[in-house]
Amino acid sequence: MYDPSKILAWTFSHVQGMRLSRCKTLAAVVSAALLMQGVGVLALGRAMSGEIAAKHGIKRVWRFLRNGRFETEIDLPPFYVPT
Repeated sequence: MYDPSKILAWTFSHVQGMRLSRCKTLAAVVSAALLMQGVGVLALGRAMSGEIAAKHGIKRVWRFLRNGRFETEIDLPPFYVPT
């Protein structure tokens, strides 16, 4: 259920226009969010699966969330509802 490859397959088939590398990172972050026991960048990075050090997972989450070019209203239309 929390397998990033299943999340990646769903994301790739339902979200149009997102780069594969960004889809992979999003899948890893979502998988980590489903497993984590805390809230925040540190908890997400530590909860990422795979054989990576926590430091690298934390950096990956930080770069993904701080990316100014990632526009949720363009990349994730099924999830974004303007208020």
